[in-house]
Amino acid sequence: MYELVAADALAADQSASLRAIYERGYTAAERAPWHRVSLDHPNNETLALMRDDVPVGFASTHPLSDTGRILLRYPVIDGDLRGRGLGALLWQRVTELASQRGFAQLVWDVAPNDDEPATEHEEQDSQLRRIGFFERLGGSLLPIGEYASPAGAGTHWVPMRLLATSLDGSALATDPWTLRRVALEVCAYRYQLGVRV
Repeated sequence: MYELVAADALAADQSASLRAIYERGYTAAERAPWHRVSLDHPNNETLALMRDDVPVGFASTHPLSDTGRILLRYPVIDGDLRGRGLGALLWQRVTELASQRGFAQLVWDVAPNDDEPATEHEEQDSQLRRIGFFERLGGSLLPIGEYASPAGAGTHWVPMRLLATSLDGSALATDPWTLRRVALEVCAYRYQLGVRV
């Protein structure tokens, strides 16, 4: 039986396992330090997908101010268990939880997620595969274009795309003002900017 639980309710050994899933799932350049993901921001909620008492997946969520949107960060399944439909299950549980809490939309960004250095073409292929995965689950690529995330201590920029899904049946915004606000809210959170939109 699988259950999505708040990570702060886990025992110390379970928390250590969850942290290992997160850190193995993303390269050092792709992930934030564990303390920032799990502790530093009061509105972050770290979540564990549990099979019985064992963590098998991780995700973090963060409300985007008063927009009715919630940001999904770092969804990942234990590497030994990938390919068994657990990514889709994690997605389902996160969207159900966000909907129950009254959020209208779930927003997230996608970048290449390869462990090995890649050419620009390989990075684009990786990003397209990840976008395709989320589109199969009901996500939609927002017509914002590409923005970039600093990686490798700011030595290069990783191209990112924003996706969203409706949690309440409402249509996703397509007007430039709302899309700009979504992008700025995501950037403000990701880079700890004091941006007001």
